[in-house]
Amino acid sequence: MGRNGPVTADFPVTLVTSFLHRGPGLLSWVVILVSVAGPFLYPLSFLIWASLYALWFMGSIAPTAVGLARTCWNIRAQQAKPTPEPCAEGQLHAFMLCTYKDDISLLRRTLDLLAGHVGADKKYVVVLALEARADESEKARQLVSEYSSKFLAMSFNEHVDAPGECRGKASNASSAGRYLNKLVGALGLPRNEILVTVLDSDIEVYQEYIARLEENVAQVKHGDMHRTLFCPYMTFYNTEDDSSVPAGVAQWDVLWAAAVIGNMGRKPWLYNVKFPCSTYSISLETLVEMGFWEVGDVGIGEDHHTALRLFFTFPHEADFQVIHAPFGASSVGADGLLSGIRARATQAQRHYLAQMDISYVCYRAYQQWQTFRVWQLAGLVLEVSGHFLHLTLSLPVTSLGLGILGLWYVLLDSCAPSPWKDADWCEVEHIFGYQWKTVVQVWLLILGTCLQGVLIASTAVVLPCAEYCNFAHHKGRTLREYVCGALRRYVSGGPYMLLFTFPPALMATTKLLMGYGVVYKSADKSHLKPVELLGPPSPVSASEVVEARPPVLLVAEDKAELVLSANPCV
Repeated sequence: MGRNGPVTADFPVTLVTSFLHRGPGLLSWVVILVSVAGPFLYPLSFLIWASLYALWFMGSIAPTAVGLARTCWNIRAQQAKPTPEPCAEGQLHAFMLCTYKDDISLLRRTLDLLAGHVGADKKYVVVLALEARADESEKARQLVSEYSSKFLAMSFNEHVDAPGECRGKASNASSAGRYLNKLVGALGLPRNEILVTVLDSDIEVYQEYIARLEENVAQVKHGDMHRTLFCPYMTFYNTEDDSSVPAGVAQWDVLWAAAVIGNMGRKPWLYNVKFPCSTYSISLETLVEMGFWEVGDVGIGEDHHTALRLFFTFPHEADFQVIHAPFGASSVGADGLLSGIRARATQAQRHYLAQMDISYVCYRAYQQWQTFRVWQLAGLVLEVSGHFLHLTLSLPVTSLGLGILGLWYVLLDSCAPSPWKDADWCEVEHIFGYQWKTVVQVWLLILGTCLQGVLIASTAVVLPCAEYCNFAHHKGRTLREYVCGALRRYVSGGPYMLLFTFPPALMATTKLLMGYGVVYKSADKSHLKPVELLGPPSPVSASEVVEARPPVLLVAEDKAELVLSANPCV
């Protein structure tokens, strides 16, 4: 972890915050041990505790499934409406393209799609956010020379790591965001009219998303897009056509996207916080007011963390808008089955390091408990905790602990002396006037039935909805094809899905518990094929090298950068 001082003003590195980072790991291992020994040593006490956890677990799954179904319905309704005509002028967009050790062909793939949008040469500013390395700098300059004429302006920023920073997307984006702010001023563009879309190197930003985004911006409260986070939903464009993607990886990615969509579709009963994934849009003015992105370890889950920072930075003013239009992400592929599974598990472990947001939300809730209602903060803490803790707690408690307890009750249903027997199981003779065995038997039956019912019902909702959300924009499928695709994917990939949940989550939480440094490990995406443009072709072929415009020299936060602009005023 960053041990060289504070990383941001809103989350300093102290003894308390360091302990909070280790809390989920400590809790996970305690729960595993309790789930093994508790049914033997303290069965009745364990049953009460496991019942409370099971209720929390079911209370997290059911709303997410309902939110996914609601979002699917909204997507279907949106599909019935005509897509807004893209405007060649109007809303200004800045695209923060974060790259980390990516091949230049992958970046060309992403830029080709952006360059194909209507009006890209009049309203798109593109900034490549990368680390200060010789090979990265050369690659960025080549891309700017090739694509500068296709956008209003294009540049890049090299970020030099500072003590206490976590290497990766958040720190690179924060440095590039400050550079973008200077670039916008140098180009004479109004900062308060710039909408920044953050994306990874493999993301496909479709024309439909930009059109829906601009339509939504015009409709947000008071016509003000500031302090609003716009969240599109995630789909995967290579889960079927790419043979290098194992079936288990493809299935998990589709379900992962469904979980994100379900979270965004939940009704804001207690609080209105939507958590985007990978790609989202926010105004440049809001980023300046927030101090851009968190650059410390706690910000490694940059998308999830940005939503929380927005909520706490602007109490009662932060807004979250779901855009019912997709962006495309890529599944991790590899040469073989085992290497593909290993690569996806490594990526999952990095994602689960974002559980540090549990400590962040607890810390901010304590700092601002007078600003919000207590029940709002309690609900948010529970939800954020559920995003990560269920990955390490649900399997030991529901499958292992309650499973042992059920077998113990059924097969060893006597109070004969036993070294594993605890007094609290045999000394209780009556509960509410009934024999304790009858009460426990009935409660285990009710709890098991409810758990299975919620899991089965959620699966029945999630599988077809996940399939629909992921492929509604890619293939004109019939209902039968959707159902068959979901079942085929579940049967072929289901057995591998456990590999991407409990083991990497436990590994991530153990690393935090032991105090290991947070390391950003990017996935290998060299297997991706060239993109087929989804929209009008760009005025100039993507492969044509364009002569650079006269350069403007700007001094970024870290280094002086050469800006090549297509702006005729430059």
